[in-house]
Amino acid sequence: MIRKIIKNFNIIIKNNIFVLGIVWRLSKLRFLIKIIVTVISSILPTINIIIVRYIISLLESDIPRTDTMLRQLFIVIIGLTSMQLIPKLFLAFNSALIEPFLASKINNYMNEMFFDKAQLFEYKNFEDPNFYDKYTRALAQTENIPHMVFNSFFQLFGSIISILSLSALIISMDWVVIMFTMFVVLVNFIQSIISGKLDFNMAQVLTPISRRQNYLKRVLYNAAYAKEIQCNDVIGTGKRYYFEAFEKLLKILKRYGIKSVGLNVVSILLTTASSTTMMLYLFSRVWLGVYSIADYSALMSSSGQFEGTLKAFFESLSNFYRNSLEIDNLKFIYFYKRESTDGHLTLNAERPYTLEVKNLYFKYPNSDKYALKNISFKINAGEKVLLVGLNGSGKTTLIKILLGLYQPQRGEILINGINLKEYKREEILKKMGVVFQDYQTFAFTIKENISFEEEMNTRVYDILEELDLTPVIKALPNGMHTSLSKEFDTIGTLLSGGEAQKICIARALNKETGLYIFDEPSSALDPISEYKLNKLLDKITNKTVIIISHRLTTAITADNILFLKSGELVEQGTHKELMKRKGYYFDLFTKQAEKYGTEYLISSF
Repeated sequence: MIRKIIKNFNIIIKNNIFVLGIVWRLSKLRFLIKIIVTVISSILPTINIIIVRYIISLLESDIPRTDTMLRQLFIVIIGLTSMQLIPKLFLAFNSALIEPFLASKINNYMNEMFFDKAQLFEYKNFEDPNFYDKYTRALAQTENIPHMVFNSFFQLFGSIISILSLSALIISMDWVVIMFTMFVVLVNFIQSIISGKLDFNMAQVLTPISRRQNYLKRVLYNAAYAKEIQCNDVIGTGKRYYFEAFEKLLKILKRYGIKSVGLNVVSILLTTASSTTMMLYLFSRVWLGVYSIADYSALMSSSGQFEGTLKAFFESLSNFYRNSLEIDNLKFIYFYKRESTDGHLTLNAERPYTLEVKNLYFKYPNSDKYALKNISFKINAGEKVLLVGLNGSGKTTLIKILLGLYQPQRGEILINGINLKEYKREEILKKMGVVFQDYQTFAFTIKENISFEEEMNTRVYDILEELDLTPVIKALPNGMHTSLSKEFDTIGTLLSGGEAQKICIARALNKETGLYIFDEPSSALDPISEYKLNKLLDKITNKTVIIISHRLTTAITADNILFLKSGELVEQGTHKELMKRKGYYFDLFTKQAEKYGTEYLISSF
C-alpha cells in the first residue's frame, strides 16, 4: 500500500515537472515575472494584519491622541494602501498585456506539437475508440494543462511563503489557533482529493458520450451534410441518438452527483464544527482578559488568512493530482511513437516503380476474419494495371497496405525489389500520387489544395485545362487563390462533386512520383469528363499506374487486370485473356457492356 502511494506520488511529481519544463523552455520571462508577483502577494496579508493590529492597539491604549500621532497613523495607513495598490496595478498590467502574449506562445507550441503528431499516428488508430478517447481528451486539454500546472505551481509556492509568515505570527500569539485551522484545511484537502478522483472518473466515462453528441452537432454545421439533412430525416435519427446519449449522461451525473453530495455534506459539517469551536475559544480568552481586542482581531484575521492559505496549499496539491491524470493523456500523444519502425531508403521518383506483392494476408484490428488472403502479383515498371472486383472485395484495403497505412500480418510488399519497410515512411507517402475513393478538399485556396506548401508543377496547368477546370477557376474572384469554402471566406466557392474530384486528380498528378494510384477517380465525373480523364491517363507513359474502378472503360487498354473476390486474387491477365477465360471478369464486363450494345461487347474479344 505504502509502495503504491509512493509510486503514485512520484508519477504526480514527474508529470507536473514534465509540463513545467515545457513552460520554462518556452517562456523563462513568465517564470521570473510570476516569482516577483507571487512573493509580494504572499507576504502582504501578514504585513497587513501586523499593521492593523498595531493601529487597533494604539487606539485602545491610553496614550494621548495628539496631532503628531494622527499624522503617524495617516502615514501608516497610506503606506499600507500603497503596498497593496502597487502589486495590484502590476498584476492588472501583467494579466492584460504580458501574460496573454506569453501564454499564447505556449499555446502555439502545444498546438504545433499536435499538428506534427497527427501525421505520425498510425492509420489503424483512427478506427480504435480507445485511442480516440485519449486523443480527444488530450486535444481538449492541450491549451489548458500548461497554464493549469504553471498556476498550480505558483499557487503552491505562494501559499508556502504565506504559511511560513502567518504561522510565525500566530505561534507568537497562540499556537492552539493553528490546530483548529489545520483540521479544517485537512478535511477540505481530503474532500478535494476524493472529489478530484470522482470528477476525473466521471469525465472518463462521459468522454465517449460527449464524442457522440459532438459528432451529431458537427453534422449540423458541416456543409457536406446540408443536402442530406434537407432531403432526409437525418435530424430525426440524429436527435434520437443525441437524446439517448443525453439519458446516459444524466444517469452518470446522478450516480457521481450522489457521491459528491455525501462527500460535501460531511466536509461542511466537520469544518463548521471546528470553526465554531475556535470562535468560542477566542471569545472566552478575550472575556477572561487574556487577549485584547487587537489580539482577538489579529488572531481571527490571521486564522482566516491561514485557513485560506492552507486551503490554497492543499488545493494546489490536489490540482497537481488532477493535472497528472490529464497529463497522462497528453504524454500519450506527446511521446507517441509508431509501432512500425521507419526505414532508411529513399525512392527515385524520376523512374517508374516496380511493385510486387508476395503471399499477403491482412485482417483489421479486433477482427478474426482476413480481409485479404494470400495475395500475390507483380506490376512491372511503367505498366497500367486495373484493380477490379465487387464491393467489399478488398480493393481499397489493398491500396492502403501498398501505401503503408496498414501493416499486413503476413507476406511482403516490394518496391523496385526492396521491401516496403526498408523505405522511409515519408518517402512512400510523399512520392506516391494518390486519389482516394473518399477524396477530400480543404478550406484552403485551390492552389493550396493541389500543392499545399510545395511549388505547383507547371504541367498541372495543362492538366487543369484537359479536365475543363481552367474556365471554372478563371471565373472565380481570386482565381487559383480562391478558397474552397465559404466557412471562413465570404468570396470562397463551393465546387461540385465532380469539380472537387478533378482538383484531387490534379493534386495527385502534381507529385513527382514513379507510381500513381487512382481509387474510383471518375466516380463523380460525367461521361465526357470521364472520357477526358481516360485520355489524360493514357498519356502517362513513363510512370506505373494502378486504377481501381467499377467502370471498365479503361480495362481494354490496361496492361494487366487484377480481379479480387472476397479478399482473394481470383483472376489476373489482360482484358482479352480474361474475356476468353469467361470467368468472374467476363461476367462483370459483359453485364456492364450490355448497356452499350453488342458491337461494343464483340470488339472486346
